[in-house]
Formats: sequence, structure tokens, C-alpha cells
Amino acid sequence: MSYSNITQLVTAQANQTPAAWAVQTPTGYGLTFADLEQQSSQAAAYLQHLGVQPASVVGICLRRTPQLIVWMLAILKAGATYLPLDPAYPTARLQFMLADAKALLVVSETSCQAALPLNTIEWVLIDQPWSRELAWREPFYHSAIPAYIIYTSGSTGQPKGVLISHANALTFLAWAETTFSVAERAGILAATSINFDLSIFEIFLPLISGGTLVLVENLLDPALFHSQHPICLINSVPSAVQTLLQHTALPSSVLTVNLAGEPLSLRLAQQLYQQPNIQRVFNLYGPTEATTYATYQLVERTASRPPAIGQPLTGTTCVILDAHYHPVAAKDVGELFIAGLGVAQGYLQRPDLTAERFLPNPWATTPGERMYKTGDLAHWNAANELCYLGRNDQQVKIRGFRIELGEIEAQILRLAPLQAVVVQPITLVADDPQLTAYLVANQPIDCEALRASLAHHVPSYMLPSFWVQLAELPLTPNGKLDRAALPCPDAPIKQPLQSSTEQRLAIIWREILGVEQLGRESNFLQLGGHSLNVMQVLKRIEQTWQLQLSITRLFEQPTLAAWARLIDQQQQAFAQAEPQFYQRTTQLHQLSFGQQRLWFAEQLHPNTAYNVIHAWRIDALLDAVALEQSWLRLIERHEMLRSSIQLIAGIPQQTIMLKPVWQLQSAPQASLEYLLRLLDRPFDLAQAPLLRVGLAQHHDHAIMLVVIHHSIIDAWSLGVLWAELSQLYASFFENQPIQLPSQAYDYLDFVAWQRQQLDSACLAQLQTYWQTQLAQLDPLPALATDYPRSTHMQGLGISQTYQLDQQVIQALQGLANANNASLFMLLLAGWASVLYQRTQRSDLLIGTLSAGREHAAFERCVGFFINILPLRLHCAAEQTWLDLLQQTRMVALQAYQHQALPFEQIVANVAHERNNQPQIPLIQSLLVLQNAPSQPLVLGAPAQALATPIQASKTDLVLLVQPAATGYQLTLEYASELFVAESIAALASDFQAVLGQMAQHPTSTLSAVQLAGHWTAEHYSNKLPTLQPMAAPPQTALEQTLADMWQEVLGLSIDNIHADFFRMGGHSLNATQVVSRMQQLLQVTTSIRMLFDYPTIAQLSQHLLANQAQAERINKIATALQQIKTMSASTKQALQQKAAGRISQP
Repeated sequence: MSYSNITQLVTAQANQTPAAWAVQTPTGYGLTFADLEQQSSQAAAYLQHLGVQPASVVGICLRRTPQLIVWMLAILKAGATYLPLDPAYPTARLQFMLADAKALLVVSETSCQAALPLNTIEWVLIDQPWSRELAWREPFYHSAIPAYIIYTSGSTGQPKGVLISHANALTFLAWAETTFSVAERAGILAATSINFDLSIFEIFLPLISGGTLVLVENLLDPALFHSQHPICLINSVPSAVQTLLQHTALPSSVLTVNLAGEPLSLRLAQQLYQQPNIQRVFNLYGPTEATTYATYQLVERTASRPPAIGQPLTGTTCVILDAHYHPVAAKDVGELFIAGLGVAQGYLQRPDLTAERFLPNPWATTPGERMYKTGDLAHWNAANELCYLGRNDQQVKIRGFRIELGEIEAQILRLAPLQAVVVQPITLVADDPQLTAYLVANQPIDCEALRASLAHHVPSYMLPSFWVQLAELPLTPNGKLDRAALPCPDAPIKQPLQSSTEQRLAIIWREILGVEQLGRESNFLQLGGHSLNVMQVLKRIEQTWQLQLSITRLFEQPTLAAWARLIDQQQQAFAQAEPQFYQRTTQLHQLSFGQQRLWFAEQLHPNTAYNVIHAWRIDALLDAVALEQSWLRLIERHEMLRSSIQLIAGIPQQTIMLKPVWQLQSAPQASLEYLLRLLDRPFDLAQAPLLRVGLAQHHDHAIMLVVIHHSIIDAWSLGVLWAELSQLYASFFENQPIQLPSQAYDYLDFVAWQRQQLDSACLAQLQTYWQTQLAQLDPLPALATDYPRSTHMQGLGISQTYQLDQQVIQALQGLANANNASLFMLLLAGWASVLYQRTQRSDLLIGTLSAGREHAAFERCVGFFINILPLRLHCAAEQTWLDLLQQTRMVALQAYQHQALPFEQIVANVAHERNNQPQIPLIQSLLVLQNAPSQPLVLGAPAQALATPIQASKTDLVLLVQPAATGYQLTLEYASELFVAESIAALASDFQAVLGQMAQHPTSTLSAVQLAGHWTAEHYSNKLPTLQPMAAPPQTALEQTLADMWQEVLGLSIDNIHADFFRMGGHSLNATQVVSRMQQLLQVTTSIRMLFDYPTIAQLSQHLLANQAQAERINKIATALQQIKTMSASTKQALQQKAAGRISQP
């Protein structure tokens, strides 16, 4: 079958392999071929609805997400031509391109709007609502219609658009499909901007041949290191690949590297072949006007001379002509001309330039065929291979970018009153040319201001690094410009570094640029900085400051001081606002989001899971009065130790008691076990204080047991308590003045501040990050369980503790330091590899805890600040542990950067992804490295911590790694209603074995992991309950009353009694409100647990009426409520007045 449009091949492939991955990001989010086909057809139909027709030009300005690919295909499916618009380009350049191409409309998104001149053209914002219900009509395709327009640098001062037809692209892709194997096409990296023609190979080759396109920001994107999908082929420029090698960042899965855009050195080819995985290295050549590539050469592993550019592609012809357009003799140098099926149609709106560069082909066998005049010098070598020798004009290529020096010169002349300007590449560092602008003017020129202005008109790669003002240009004796006599630019005078930001930034510059002497005015570009190594600097800035800076801004202001100012400004913009003192004008106060989560969990499972227990042995007799006074002073000092949680009108709120009744509980000669039985019992959260302390005095020592509810305390707070308790006890015992630091803020100030932060502009950014991070999450629990999960579980739990091998921990710490990572990140990689082996699931979600004290003002506060962070990881058999470490490092750093969003809101944002199965936790396992500041407890003598068992579990499984007297120990807390002890012991053995293997062989792949535990658990919990009864509206008065309650709380119309409350968007606070209304209106005693057990109106109604004693009363109340609802307003008012009158009578 013959094809006339690229998308026809993509559709054919989608029909063959609908379930295969078409597009993936390194995080594992992507689209199958079926998804891509469906979504692109929907988008194409919408474009047709807006008037897009064959040969219409449609601009596309999107971020590099899978939706970029969807809409590129949609434009082509509508028969139109896509015009790539890079959001990083200056607005003026984008405006010229849109006007020059006569674009009908632009496809963009909200985050890219700022760069576009959208007031002059119609646009589609894909993140705003648009109709997906329209039917796509396949238009008449003709292979001569341009598929895309790519603008290249132009010598007249404006870029010129190259028209590439579907016929051109189909010819090129047919060659590529026959040249590269199925294994090579299985994972092709798409790292090139769609504004450059290398993107055609990267995007369309995998889509037409059943491979997977792995989409990243650029070749130096850190996400590249931990791609879930193996990357088999990389297509880039030599300088970028050289950077990957320098930083050992070439993925181990890569089989083939294509290099184009600038001369390939033999040394780089040899370095690539030294990588154990590399099988083929290609040197490719071709201008945009010849559809990406015109010639190619497989560089032999044993090559001993610089690579040639090889032989023409299938369907392409290359000839070398002299100045009179005559073929040159063999081995002689001439200008290279390209003919054949890949030659473009010409330049858009430029018939003069098209005629100049696209000449009639005198050797053509097809009438009207033209050949492209490249301006490149070449010759045929003895092996009949083409060799590239340079340019015969002012066009240069720097780091793969094709640049017309005349365009830069023309733009500069438009921006400043100059007599002359010359832009010339100079090489101060080997193999690293830098653009330099030489200016002649009658007055001093502010070069920095001129450079900033130029940045609004040309892309960053066309900005000169150096600016030199001359009295006159050097000339040869015959009056021509003497380029060889242009002076080298002087280095600027070094001003000493000032701020700490400048000092830290200078360290990064020194490492990446290799320059020792730096000052405030040191210029990144003048020191050899460019578009490739700026990505390395940006990566380091992100790691150091957890900030993402704009490349455009950095190139506009390239000095070290300017960069430091940008970092400081962005830090201030994202810095949390200074807390305001919360006015405690009422007795009721909001809970923090974390407290809400714990309160709700306590209502669902009233047990001791959230009792924080610490037992101490003190080898001295304690003064019980001094100890009680010390605790009373702590309770008085920290308002959370006086707080309780009340349910008011369906909303949990906290109250702070001024002087709660509390006393130390003494049990002379009692054992720790007795104290635990006495004190470790569920708290009534409505009764303050949520703190119990027991003291057992023995003849030579004392035991103190502290039990505090987690809703008022966390590990960090305990360190504050132990330090203050030690001071207070010493003061009371010795009858000395109390000297504790004053408290600037307390926990209620934090609660108000937290809510204020989440009302600010940063909320949308946080929500977007977590929605993207957790998109298309598998709702099934990863880890098998010994017992089936039940909605009637009581939250029972047990723990097991193991001592970790200290030599292994030390080796892992050294490995982490060598890879700029933390011990936690290595432990996370180890646990992920255990889960990957045990579950055979590559997409894993593991939780951890963050301290939640993002503002220094709250460091001395006592309360519950902890937030849960979901860390999504992707494992693959061919990954090494170092690969996985790089992934865990990046995922953890990004999570910490976005930790301000409470876990409750993270869960709410992804609830629809999980189909709202409330009995299945979002996070099945938590990994925690206990590193909160520890404080010794001294009560007359140093206190020694005693181990205490747990009786309840917070989630399925918690792995707690914490320092101990003999090193680190591992504690596994687990739900005993899901796992037997043998299974947990097996996981502990697995984890310890993996840590040892990581320490010894960090370059081993995950396929080589040897697990040690004996695993017996079965996948009881691997099936979600299916609820698919027929929809039915409320029939009885009780069903309608319950529907009214749900409608009020959820804000939805309830017309199906089989609809699940949680699937409809209900969450913990909504459930609390519904239960409160049931208790108030129906006068029934119920609990939140009931709504979880009976989550539909049909189930809940049946359960309420099952009790014969209350069924008649409930039905009467429900009937009355429905009758009142149907009354007129006047009747309701009369009844209210009558009721009021009865109440007022004696």
C-alpha cells in the first residue's frame, strides 16, 4: 500500500500493535499506540472543527510531554502543516515566524502563553476545555503537501522557512526503517527540539515502525539516567554526546549512537566503542533542505582515520561541482550539491532565495527535479566516501546549530547606532568556538544592554559570547575585511565574589567550565559556556538550591553576579512567607492537614496505632515531685500538650485547655510490661491532655514510660521535649531558676501559616507536580499478602527488629557520597529492588516522611508536622544499582522540593486515578531513615532507651532504619491481619541481602539480585472489588434523605443509590460531615467506619433498617424530612413561628 501522509503509517502501526508503548517519559508515564491514535484523532477532529484544512499552517508551542506528540500528529491528520514554535525563543522571532508562515492558529498551553503574540492570532489551549466528541474525517492527502516548516538562520537578518513535504519525510523514514534494526528502534531517545530536523528521525521513526519514543527535555536531562523504558538509540550532535561521556551519563542500554550536525572526531567514535554496550556508531550529514540527512557512514570499530560522511541515502544523489557547476575530478575539492527525493520544496515566501539555492538538476531523470546548493566544501576520498571540509560562505555550525553570521550582524545593526558590525567565531579553548561581535561606532556602546536586547530577537545559541568595540575594522591592502586581524577579546577585570550564593555558584562554574579565577563579572559565555554545558550548570543549581531557572534568562544576563541574583530572587519568590502570629480569639481552632488525617484514622480504627511510646531506664532514684512539676511546666509551655479534638457541626476542631488536670502515674516496683498495660491504651481525642507518663521506682533504678498521641507530637518534637525535660528536672531537683528559651511561635501559628501557604499561588504548582508524578498509577497493591484484605480490619500490628551489618552501612555511605546522594536514597534503591523482584512490577510507589518544618520559625515547636511523600520509582532488569540510585536521588529531591502539599491533598488529587478504593492504601510500604535531631534525656543520670512492642499498625508495612548504640538497626512494623511473621522475616532477609550486594557490586544489574528470604505470601489482595449494579434512583424516604445529605456534602446530584460515596469524590472530611448529619437528623448512633463498610445509599439504608427497634423511628423521621422539603416557604415559616410560640409559652 502506498502512503501520502506520515500519519497513515502511524495508524497502520497502531492497528498492528495497539497495546505497545508508543510514547514514554522516563518516569513511565506515556501513551500506547491505541491511546495515541485515539487522542490524535480527537484532536484532529477539533482542529477540523476550527477550520483547519489540508495545507493550512498550524503553529505548535507546547512543553515536551506526550501531548506534544499527540498534537503534532493531529495537525498532520487534519492534512495541515505544523510550524514548530519553541517556547524558549524570543517573542519577536516567534511573531515573525507566525506572520511569515501565515499560520491559521496556534496550538499551545497556559504555561507557554507568555512567549506567544497570541493577540494577533487564534489559538487552542490544550489544558483548557475543548470538545473531544467530534468525529474526525480523513481528508484527501497529497504527498506534495508540506508536513512541516522549519526555520533556519538567514543571512539577511531574518530566519527562512524550509518546506518539507510528506513525500520528502516518507522517503527519509523508509531509509531509516531499513537501516536500523528492530532492537535499535525499540527505544529511541527524543531529546531534540521540534524546531530542528533531527527531531523528525527521533519522533517519527519509532512511531511508524513499532518502537517506543522516549521523550525528555534534552540530552542532558537528569531524567534520562533513570528511564523506565530502555533507550537503545541516541541521535544527537558530537559535542552533546561528548558531554554525556564526560559525566558517565550515557545510559547502559544504548546500542547505537547517531552523530550529526558537526564534524565527528575519531577520538569520540573510539570513546563510544569503549562503552561495553555500544554496537554501532554512525556519522551522518545533511542540511534541513535535504530532509534531515543526506549521507551516512557506519564508523568501524577499528577505524584509524577521521570518519567520512559516507554515502548518499537511498533515493539521494550527491555531486561535487566547481564554481562553474562542472563536476570536479576525483579527489578534488568542490561544492557539494544534493539531489533526489529528499530535497525540500524550497523556502517559504522566498522565491528569490529558492531560485538561488535550489537549481535545476542537469543530470535528473525526472523532469523538473532540482538539486540543493549546500555551500559545503567536500571531496571523494580513495575509498569513494564523501569527506566534509567546511563552508565556502559565512554560515557556521557551532555545537550542531546552523548559524548565518549575517543574520546576527543584521539584527545588531537594527538595535544600535553602529557604523559597522562583524560577528566572527573565535576559538580560545580547543574544539570550543565562541561567537564574538566586533562593533564600530562614534560613541561608547553599552554592550551588556545591546546583548540583552539582542536576546529578544535571536535564540540563545546565536548570542555572541564576547563584545568588542573598535575604532575601525582591520582591512586587507585591497580594502576587504581582514578577519585574521580581528583582536581577541580581553578578559574582564575580576571583582571579588561577595554573597554566599556567588561563592557556591562559583564552585559549580569551576567544576564545569574548568576555570579557577572567577569574579562577580565573570561571563559564563566568555568562559566557554554554551547551550550544552549550561544544562549541567542548571542541573547542579537544581540540586543545590532546589530551583529551576530559565535558560533564556541566564543567557540574557550571563555574569556570575547576575545568575546569583536570579537564584536569590527565585528563592525569595518561593520562600515561605514569615509566619504571622495567629490570633487565638476563640476556643476552637482548625486542625493541620496532618492532624485531620490522624483524627480520621482514629475514628476508623480506634486503637493504639498512633500512640507514640518511649520507655527509659534511669540508674538512679528519681524525685517524683520534681518530675511531675517538670511535665506540668512542659504542658503549660507547649499548647499542643493541652490540646484535644472536638467534633463541632461535623468538623473536627481543636481546643486548648488553660490548665488541664494531669498527674504523673506512679507504680512502685512495677515492670515495664505492667506500665504498658496501664498506659498504652487508646486515647479519647476529645479529652486533654493526650499524654500519659508512668514512673516505676525500684531500689537501684527507675523506669519512666511516656505515651503521647501522635496528633500532638512527632520525632523532632520529642527531641525538643527531652532537652527541655532534662533542664526542667535539674532546675526543680536542685531548686534553681528555670532558664528555658522563649517561644516565638507555637503549633497553632503553624496551622494558620500552613493554610495561608496553600491559599497562595504556589498551590496550583504543587498540585500540578503531584498529579503529573502520580498519573496513571496502578491502584493494585504491589506486595502480596498472606491474608486477604478486608474492610473489617482492626489495624492490628507487630514489629520485628534486626541489626544491620555496619560494614555494609559504611560501604553504602561511601557509595552515596561518591554519587552525591544520601544514605536514604541508597536504602530506597535497595527496598525498590526487593519489591521489584518480589512483585515483578516495574512501577512502584514507596512512601517516606518529611519533617514538615520548612520554616525555621517552627524548629522549637512541639506538634505533629510530619508529611508523607509518595516516591514513584521505575525498575527494569537491565538497570544497574547505580542507575537506580540516580533515579531515587532525583525523585527524592523533586519530592522534597514539592513537600509543602499535604499528603491528604495529594491523595485527593489522584483519587480518580485509583478509582477511589478507600480500603486500599495509596502507599503500601513506608521507608523511614530516622534522622531527626536526637537529644539525650538526663534525669539525675543519663536515661537509657528501652524497647517497646507495638500492638497496632499505621499502614501495611513500615521499614524504620535508625541509629542505635551499635550502629543502625532495622525495624519492620507490619499489619498482622495481612502478613505472617515468616513473610516479614523473609523481607528483612531480602533487604539486608540486597544492601550487601549493592555495597559489593554497585554496577550489577537488577536481574542479578539474589534474594535471601523464603517468601510464602500469595496475591490475595490483587483483585479490586467490582461494583457494577444497575443504576437506580432513590425510592424510599430514607434513601432520598441520605441522597440529600450526600448532595449537600459532595455538591453533586445523587441519582443512583448504588453509587459509591468515595468513588464520587468523597474523602475523610466529607465522610465526617455525612455521619454528623445522620446523627443530627436521623437521631442514630453511628460512626465513620459505618460509611466505609456501607459506602452506597442502598447498603447504608439496608444496614440502618436492619435493627427492628430503630427502623420504624428512622422511617418516620425520614418521611417527615421529605414532607418538610416539599412544603412552600410560607408553610415552613408558619410552622417555625408556631414552634417558636410553643417554646416561648410557660
